Amino acid sequence: MSEQCNCRQCLRDRKEENPLGSGWPTEMTRMILCQICGNKRCPHATDHRNECTGSNEPGQDGSAYAECKSHNAATTVAKPTPANRAS
Repeated sequence: MSEQCNCRQCLRDRKEENPLGSGWPTEMTRMILCQICGNKRCPHATDHRNECTGSNEPGQDGSAYAECKSHNAATTVAKPTPANRAS
């Protein structure tokens, strides 16, 4: 193999640290991207055995981000009132 695989699973299997000897897993110190499409949410970035979808959409099966919700989801935020303001 001429190029070492840098999918999340291979980094974990090698117990790779960054910087070397720091005790910090590489996946905690840099963004893991698909080596084909460059997207972080692509299932291929999580494990090279998964197919590349070419997509960065959240919620893809096999992705480390499969459980993530879209940041564009509507949320309700309570407006400050005299009763809930900090004193």
